[in-house]
Parts: sequence; structure tokens; C-alpha cells
Amino acid sequence: MVAARDRNRTLLERLPESDGELGITLKRLRGGLTQTDVARAGGVSKSTVSRWETGQGEITLVAAERLDNFFETTPRLQYAVLNLRRGQDEALQLQAGESILKFPRRFIGQVWIAVRPNPDFINLEHTVEFFWGPHTFSDSRPLEVGGTAFVTGKFKPDQVGLYVRTDPPVYEITHGTDGPPSGFFQLDIRHAWLG
Repeated sequence: MVAARDRNRTLLERLPESDGELGITLKRLRGGLTQTDVARAGGVSKSTVSRWETGQGEITLVAAERLDNFFETTPRLQYAVLNLRRGQDEALQLQAGESILKFPRRFIGQVWIAVRPNPDFINLEHTVEFFWGPHTFSDSRPLEVGGTAFVTGKFKPDQVGLYVRTDPPVYEITHGTDGPPSGFFQLDIRHAWLG
């Protein structure tokens, strides 16, 4: 089971750049399973899975979440879907406390992600999770009124989206490439990433 999970996560290390690529990845994730098996897990019809695998249909976030649980890839498939839909004019149903951030493609150097708590949740415990390509970071801590700026580095000239999830939802999520804004507690997370 662990080997299958690791293989599945490896398949999603590089984010698909189109629905066609995502469909190919889904077919590889399926492996020896049938489209019917995947349809049951995703709560959709077999023909929908067939359309996804040929790049003719868009995987919904709800189905991606179910399939992430089924393939033990949480939240990588959801992240791939969010990354594909980012920038489209249609409404993207991000949950409260979720955001996708992008840094300049060619930039390499220090970057930061800042979260500021909602007024009702100041100094209360928050779980903050980042998913960036194959890498993950998770931390639970009280967020002060000024917020926390998580400082890390970008080491590749690409534009992989950074998926951020917070619980409870925060008031503001910002990011940048210069030094973090003043007033934020700064936390260096360069050596805290997994994956």
C-alpha cells in the first residue's frame, strides 16, 4: 500500500499543464483498476472518467478530493486541478482558507507567504499548510494580530503554483519576492519542507 501511494504521489510531482496531461496522469494513477472503479471513487459515471482521461472534460474539485482520498494522493490531485483552473474567468470554488499563489517564472531567491488572522481568531491556534509541487509544509501555531510571514526560497525558474490552506480561514494571504512586509512575525521555513 505504501509503495502504491508513493508511486501515485510521484505521478503528480510535475503539475499537468492541460486537461489532456491531467487525463494521462489520471489514467496512470488508475493503473490496473477499471474506469468503473475510478468512477465509483469519484462519484461520477464511467463515461465522465473516460472523458477526463482523454482530456475532453474538466475534473471538478469535489471529484478531485474524492480521488485524492482514493489514490492516497491528498491534496495533490486537487492542487493540480486548482492550478489548471487558476486565472480562468469562471468562478473557481476555493474553500475559505484556500489560495493559490504564483511567483514570477524566472525568479530565483527568497520568497515569503504572509497570513493575517481574522479578528475573531487572533492569538488562536491555526494550521497552515503549503503544497508546492512535490513539497509540503505544515505548521500549527497561534497567529498574532500582525500575522506571520513564512520565509522560504524559490530555487527553480518555473511557475508552479503554491497552494495554501489554513484552518481556521484567515483574513488575508499575501506573498512576495522582496523582504516580508513589516509588522509580521517572520518564520524561516527553508529547512522545514517535506518531499
